Amino acid sequence: MRIPKGHKICWGAGFLFLLLSFWLDDRAGIFFRSPRGDWATTLMEGASRYGRGWTLALLCILFLFLGLFLKRKKWSETGLLSLYSMIVSSLSAQIVKHLVGRARPRLMEHGLTFLGPSFLAGVRGLDSFPSGYVASTFALAVVLTRAYPRAKVAFYMMASIISFSRLYLGAHFLSDAVGGALLGLWIGHLAVLYKPRLLEISERIESRTKGVLAAVVILALSVLLFFHQLKAVPLFDVDEAVFAETTREMMETGNLLVPIYNYLPRYDKPILIYWLTASAFAVLGVNELAARFWSALAGCGVVVMTFVFARARINLAAAVLSALILATSLEILVLTHLAITDMVLTFFITASLFAFFITIYRKESSQQTIASLAAWAAAAAAVLTKGPIGILLPILVILLFLCLSGRAREGMRRLRLGLGIVLLGCLTLPWYLAVSLMTEGNFLRVFVVEHNVMRYLSVNSGHEGPWYYYLLVIAIGFLPWTAFLPASLHHVWKQKNEVRQRGEKPSLPLFLLLWILVIFLFFSFSRTKLPNYIAPLFPALSVLVGWWWDRALSGQEGERSVRVSALCGGAVGLILTLALAALPFAMSHLQSHFSSIPSFAGHWDLGTVPFLLAVTTSLSTAGFFVLLRRDRWMEGLGLIIAGAVFFSFVSFEALLPRVGNYLQEPLRILARSASERLEPQAPLIVLGLNNPSLLFYAKRPAIIIDAADSPKLREYLSQRQHQIVVTSTSLASTLPNDIPLYPIERRGNYIMLSNTPQGGSR
Repeated sequence: MRIPKGHKICWGAGFLFLLLSFWLDDRAGIFFRSPRGDWATTLMEGASRYGRGWTLALLCILFLFLGLFLKRKKWSETGLLSLYSMIVSSLSAQIVKHLVGRARPRLMEHGLTFLGPSFLAGVRGLDSFPSGYVASTFALAVVLTRAYPRAKVAFYMMASIISFSRLYLGAHFLSDAVGGALLGLWIGHLAVLYKPRLLEISERIESRTKGVLAAVVILALSVLLFFHQLKAVPLFDVDEAVFAETTREMMETGNLLVPIYNYLPRYDKPILIYWLTASAFAVLGVNELAARFWSALAGCGVVVMTFVFARARINLAAAVLSALILATSLEILVLTHLAITDMVLTFFITASLFAFFITIYRKESSQQTIASLAAWAAAAAAVLTKGPIGILLPILVILLFLCLSGRAREGMRRLRLGLGIVLLGCLTLPWYLAVSLMTEGNFLRVFVVEHNVMRYLSVNSGHEGPWYYYLLVIAIGFLPWTAFLPASLHHVWKQKNEVRQRGEKPSLPLFLLLWILVIFLFFSFSRTKLPNYIAPLFPALSVLVGWWWDRALSGQEGERSVRVSALCGGAVGLILTLALAALPFAMSHLQSHFSSIPSFAGHWDLGTVPFLLAVTTSLSTAGFFVLLRRDRWMEGLGLIIAGAVFFSFVSFEALLPRVGNYLQEPLRILARSASERLEPQAPLIVLGLNNPSLLFYAKRPAIIIDAADSPKLREYLSQRQHQIVVTSTSLASTLPNDIPLYPIERRGNYIMLSNTPQGGSR
């Protein structure tokens, strides 16, 4: 490879500037540590946040997908090349970081500089040189500049701003940024130079394994969406925190069979979710990322399963659309970021139903047996995740399908009913029997009767709703795809009738309809209602809408159906825009009417995030209509997907941390502070609060006292040992004067009190 003379001069000058930058590090550091304005800090924090590798990788994958989907060769090639350059530059930067072992600026005061090779460089803060942010952004700028030379200044300007933000925030030295820029420029030029060979390899792989590239892109997009910001906020009360704390206590006590919360048996849920969370805690540590890990992973699994199923039963285009629709649905995005059972349950129920359906249509006996056993095993895992509902819902769907499709006798034989029941029993009964013996039958009595039967027949914890409750949940939870549901349902109903008129046995349309109707009606009749209960029907909804979009793009749908769906989409976009614009005013209204609730007592400042989301929604809606009028449906669909991804990114990047700071951060700070002040085995007193996060972050048992139970509080405070009480500020102000409590620390609308003036400190 012959290097032009001009390039040699530029690279030589760059290397000399790198050497000079080491000498300028101290002077540059003094400049960046000088007083600065709040607006500049906010701007630099935003540039640094949105310039992370995670964000840039999401941009590359989205560019690649839109190019493949819209059949824009330049887009797909640029996206693929950008992704290659991002991966190589990031890996190269990490290798150099671990070889050099340079301390971050914050460690310089301890006398640390270059410590040489270290496997734990990132953990110890010895990963300063070169900057991975800068390397990735400049590599990306080179690739984008070669593809779109007119925007050259804009691309390099963005890379420079992101690089400057790392210096401004004190994350790197000047030489780190210069080294990262040179590394990124070099890798970007290599990617452009070897572009034909890289694209040839990718095309060869795709031609040999058709659909694999699409599946990989969808999986990568799902990982970026679902794992994004998992550790950004504390665990939310009540459900997230109680699942995490139960797992932590089980690991601490070594009791991995009986769930315990506050060191007492907890009978709400079966064991599998605790085992999964314990495995994440063991590998990733006891933190928010580990607690939410399995929900995000289960979400990725559901998306991939939906893709594989739709590809096998419909076609590749419908499979891609179905998976993307599911991955960008609001309820799925939310549930994958929560440490609760519903996403894991959705994974197992979806796997069970897909496998049952495949069993019915497999011709070879061995394949029928494998698919059937997989279906029963997935149902068993669902039973261990949330109880009888894990087998009840799949069985109801599949039995109704077999009866209504005229396949009852043949289907029952293919399901291997006897063998399946034996497998189900072998996988579930050992734990249920063991926990029943260990709790003297209390677990089965409380779990089955109170938390299943009575929760279905009566209202639990005030979670009730009208008959149309789940219609609203679907309308909101399936955004931004809600507008296309009526046409999709009409299409699949018409397909079912056409199949029946031809004298054939209905299959996929009937199966999807029953999947949706069974889950929807089952939970609609339940007296206790929660939005997450119907999550298992979202994969079926996604396949329906993906199938409809595939027909619409290929011209198989009537013009009226398409136009009506477009109008519905416009209406939904307008409503969502107005709702987001009104969100700050709605929060002010809630705070004025519910100021007695600690979470709403303070002022919620959501900043410009609702406005940004409203603008995103309005622009996506307007752009969709403009493209529709020009009959550019494929570009319109791409705009919806891009808008949904951007909406998700901004929500979890900017909105979620603000909400978490208002709701949970005060409790986390007080819990950790109380833990430092108390003796190792001393319990924390929680007065009038139902916040399991206090136990999780304090890592100790709690004495939970009702707000009106002053005698019990006096009893505990009368003991000589040091006591700490956490409660709300409003409740603390109403305590009788004869209760000896002294304020120690206040955070938000919560306060920590002590029975000694000093508050104690170990």
